[in-house]
Amino acid sequence: MTSSPDLSAVTLGVRDVEASRDFYVDGLGFREVLHVAGQISFVQAGPGLLLALWDVTQMPTEYGDVAHGTAAPPMSLGHNVERAEQVEQLYAAAIAAGATSV
Repeated sequence: MTSSPDLSAVTLGVRDVEASRDFYVDGLGFREVLHVAGQISFVQAGPGLLLALWDVTQMPTEYGDVAHGTAAPPMSLGHNVERAEQVEQLYAAAIAAGATSV
């Protein structure tokens, strides 16, 4: 292999594309790349990384019958920061944008 493997996109199936877009763009400050109302929104999640927020009901058109509920594969998204105090700032921004603390 001549180049290192890179992850360039992560797709999340979401119940509400508009609310998800608002959370990441307006609430957390991610840069919107493309938005198709009610269908999908792409945000810049890092250098060379797109986060796609796709209406979960439309995902089977490309992925087939994806698992839901307890059959769905577990996943996690991380957001690394440079300084510890940024954790509380990001947490507060996420809560203000509508996130639920778990």
